[in-house]
Amino acid sequence: MKRKVLLIYPGGLNGMFPEIPLPHLYLASSLIRADFEVKIFDARLEDISTLTDDGYTLVGVSTMTGEMIRDAVKAARHIRKINPDIPIVWGGIHPTLMPEETLRSDCVDIIVRGEGELTVCHLAEVLYNGGDLAEVEGISYRKNGEFVSNVDRPHMDLNEIDVRLPYHLVDLDRYSIEHFPIITSRGCPWHCAFCYINSFSHHRYRTKTAERVLEEIDYVVNELGYKKITFTYDDEYFININRVKKITEGILERDYGLDWHAFCRFDSFSRVDDELLEMIERSGCSLISFGGESGSPRMLKDIIKKHITLEQIIEGTGRMAGTNITQVVSFISGAPTETVEDQKMTFDLIDRLYEQNSNIYLNGIFLYTPYPGTPLYKQVVKEYGFQPPTSLEEWGNFGIYRDISGTWHPKSYLKRCKTLSVMTRFPFYRKSFKLKDVTSTLVGNRFAKFPLNIIYYLYANISIWRWKKRFISFPIEFWLLEKALIRLRGFV
Repeated sequence: MKRKVLLIYPGGLNGMFPEIPLPHLYLASSLIRADFEVKIFDARLEDISTLTDDGYTLVGVSTMTGEMIRDAVKAARHIRKINPDIPIVWGGIHPTLMPEETLRSDCVDIIVRGEGELTVCHLAEVLYNGGDLAEVEGISYRKNGEFVSNVDRPHMDLNEIDVRLPYHLVDLDRYSIEHFPIITSRGCPWHCAFCYINSFSHHRYRTKTAERVLEEIDYVVNELGYKKITFTYDDEYFININRVKKITEGILERDYGLDWHAFCRFDSFSRVDDELLEMIERSGCSLISFGGESGSPRMLKDIIKKHITLEQIIEGTGRMAGTNITQVVSFISGAPTETVEDQKMTFDLIDRLYEQNSNIYLNGIFLYTPYPGTPLYKQVVKEYGFQPPTSLEEWGNFGIYRDISGTWHPKSYLKRCKTLSVMTRFPFYRKSFKLKDVTSTLVGNRFAKFPLNIIYYLYANISIWRWKKRFISFPIEFWLLEKALIRLRGFV
């Protein structure tokens, strides 16, 4: 056995526009500091069947809920085949939220719960030295056929993470990097009923200091050569307004010439005064994403529990209209108790936002899907008899944002919501959409080549017509698109 760890990013070779495997680079950074050699294998870029045994201490597989699990299982089974004795360690959101069920799979030996940087180092050391797993905080495993879950590991200080991640372990040229990702915080203090973040981070919100963030920006700009960065990997960048102000001042003082993006709640944005907003724009912020979620006050307050108001959404959009910053907004449809009237309120709100701000982009009206560990997940199981998947493999066939097996609405209503979800991924809000628009900044070069440009052009114009007429029935064109994507990639 070597002091060497293999980290696998699951995926299929037909996956489009892969992003940097940032979580794996964070793990690799900690392992390297602990004197382990690390190999990152990205199955979105390389055929998993080409992997060979190299005497690894452990193999790590990370996954979210949904189709990603299917590829993770495939990768783990390949490792089992080439060497049944290598410990296969699973981490990420789904194993953390469903540890006991995940461990029932024969391709899982150990689970790292929550953030893994410190845990995976301790675990690798124990496995290498033949120690006792009971010593390792933050893991779950089987012992004599019984499920064992060790105590949680305390959260780490994010400022201890090296800003110089081991990017040499991956070929950056093979990834879609429109804006280079920098993570400045983890967790969220809010309690949205549809979101898994609180279950994953135990309601803790932690940040890197402004000074540490600026040090990382220095590295990305001056050593890696990227002047476009994104903070959208943060669950919410604007929670600590004083920190945002310090980072913004630092960006301006250093005169990077940055172009940067971030995610913000509408209530957080209401605490950004006009002076700070002007500084944010001047520092190079070109896009801010928001979660509007619903146009129904009842859904926002009582069901989704977003705890933002329509007034904050409308006021925030009006203020964004006074800047040159692109505003991106997303919504949800199909949550329990939602009615057609609630949905119409969302449509009307979206129309109003587009009247307010010509520089706004709808990211989608996503189909609500119950995510394990969330309050709404527990509600649909308890009150509506929803029967979730019961094995790791079944979860791999569970379509996040597209599954319509829910029992909290008639199937016809969920199909309507699914149509909305697909339809609003295209720029339906435009009065017209021309073929040359496919190469615009918002659509991006990824759809610029034939035949994707033709397909995008056709579907965009169909979406425009459907939105104007509020005609969501008989979505034949979207059914054909779904079939084509499944045939091409194995999933939508």
